[in-house]
Amino acid sequence: MKLNPANIFKFLEKNEGIPIPLRAKITTGIPLTPDDLKVDKLYLSELGDKITSLPDNLQVNEWVYASSTQISSIPKNLRIEGYLEIKDTPLSKKYSEDQIRKMIEDKGGYVKGKIKT
Repeated sequence: MKLNPANIFKFLEKNEGIPIPLRAKITTGIPLTPDDLKVDKLYLSELGDKITSLPDNLQVNEWVYASSTQISSIPKNLRIEGYLEIKDTPLSKKYSEDQIRKMIEDKGGYVKGKIKT
């Protein structure tokens, strides 16, 4: 088995029963399950250039904090009950809050709170 972050997480899950965190799955390409896509909060800023997009069908009960990442696109069916913070991202540098909100809605999603760009 090749030693890389994805394989380490898979090993820990299989042999130690430690679930793989969503952030680890997003950055390593480990497939997401439907349960992974339902979270309370999602803090991604510490991932910086390791994250370029959010997964399709993501449902967040509170907030997503993804400032200073490389997020440059909107996923399908993004549903956020709280706010979305994406300051200092390629997306926020190119589009206004209103444009981003419309893009989210056009892809079947919503953000109930503020979109902080």
